Amino acid sequence: VDLSEKMLKSCGFVVVQDPIFNETAEYFADLYIPVCTQLEKEGTYTNTFRTIQYSEKIFDSSLPTDWQVLCEIAKL
Repeated sequence: VDLSEKMLKSCGFVVVQDPIFNETAEYFADLYIPVCTQLEKEGTYTNTFRTIQYSEKIFDSSLPTDWQVLCEIAKL
């Protein structure tokens, strides 16, 4: 058992917010929130080299973006 698995098992409540329902979501998530992929949203992000990069929306999606999910949670 690796450290991350041990830590996830010790959490009282685990939320996975990801475009893909993966093994982490399947085995550990109490709540899974599907969101759109990088190609389905437009915006900027800072990479690991601390460079700001622009990401252009390539595809449309019916799924929310990360910030839309956070805004909805904030309304609760």
